[in-house]
Amino acid sequence: MPKGSKKGACSAHIETAKANCLQHARREGKVPGYVNPHLTPNNRTVFEDDTIKARKSIVPLVKRAEIEYSEKTGQKCQKSFTPFREDVLKLREGVTDEQLMAFKSKTEALTGWKVLGIWVHQDEGHAHSKYIEGDEDFQLNIHAHVLYDCQDHATGKAIRPQRKYFSLRQDLLAESTGMERGNRAADTGIRHRKSAQQRIQSQEQRISELERIARERERKNREKLQLMADERERVAKNNLLLEKETSDLINTYNDFVKNYKDLDDDYKQLLKDYNGLVDEHNDLIDRIEKASVAVEEAERANSQIQEKKTLLVALNAQIEHARATAAAMGVGVDAKMINTPNGWMLYANVGNASLPTKNVSDEDAKAYKRGDMPTEILVAKYHPRAYQPSPEVVEQFVKNHPKR
Repeated sequence: MPKGSKKGACSAHIETAKANCLQHARREGKVPGYVNPHLTPNNRTVFEDDTIKARKSIVPLVKRAEIEYSEKTGQKCQKSFTPFREDVLKLREGVTDEQLMAFKSKTEALTGWKVLGIWVHQDEGHAHSKYIEGDEDFQLNIHAHVLYDCQDHATGKAIRPQRKYFSLRQDLLAESTGMERGNRAADTGIRHRKSAQQRIQSQEQRISELERIARERERKNREKLQLMADERERVAKNNLLLEKETSDLINTYNDFVKNYKDLDDDYKQLLKDYNGLVDEHNDLIDRIEKASVAVEEAERANSQIQEKKTLLVALNAQIEHARATAAAMGVGVDAKMINTPNGWMLYANVGNASLPTKNVSDEDAKAYKRGDMPTEILVAKYHPRAYQPSPEVVEQFVKNHPKR
């Protein structure tokens, strides 16, 4: 089974040199559409022989070679006469000028041809037939053009190497550049193609790859569409569940709001009752405080009453003692009533003791002067603590003056 081309391997493709090969090699004149002009400055000239320097075309060289052929062979130049050939070397990035010059020496020794020029191109596309500005998928086809003078100037004829030399030339290229050699044509079953044919085949391969990518994308798109349909169905089901859950939540919320309002009413009533209890509590505290004050006042009054009762008891005891003492000793009472600018004044003595002076009412003073009020009764009335008349005197006085 034929083998495919090795990716990244070197190769060499020979063909008859075109009339404009120098312009193409030097990027002079019209630039092909498959060239990226932004990368053209990366191209370089490795070698040019004096034969072609300053020349724009090889046409004059071809005519001169034909004349030389006729002159030296004595024959008319044949159509198959090929004095100049061009090689296209497929390279990788990083191949040096020294490596290419080594290939030059080796291939000249092998074929007998003379290398007139070597130019490296790093601006041509490999798969696209046309460069589009901004295309990030631009694939470089790094290669070199080699121009050969294939004429034996001693005989005027073209030098025709053995067929195996063309295969050996690729061995020399791999050896000089350190690259892997491509598969042999005998192994691949593919004839050597011209550059245009190579680009056409590359484009066809690119189209085939794009078709494969398109089919793969279409398959993935169908899968995505199916996933989207499944997702829409799942979302629709979830939406139904969500609507039901939302409805349930709304009902729950409404119930909550109703219960909240009821609780709010209950709270307001409880707050009202609480405020009433607080008012009652405050009133009760006020009453308790007032009651406490009243109790304290009552206790003080009671204490004062008790003190007065105690004093009264003691005073009564003193009076009784004085009465008993006076009765036992037969103490006499003496009194004088004198009318002064300040009213009637009572001057009294009990025994040998003088009593304080007292104001006497007009009525009592007149009764005393008339003899209606005994001295004992008058003194006892205005000095009750100092003197008390005997029961007989009181009884007699009451009997004589019942109204008093």
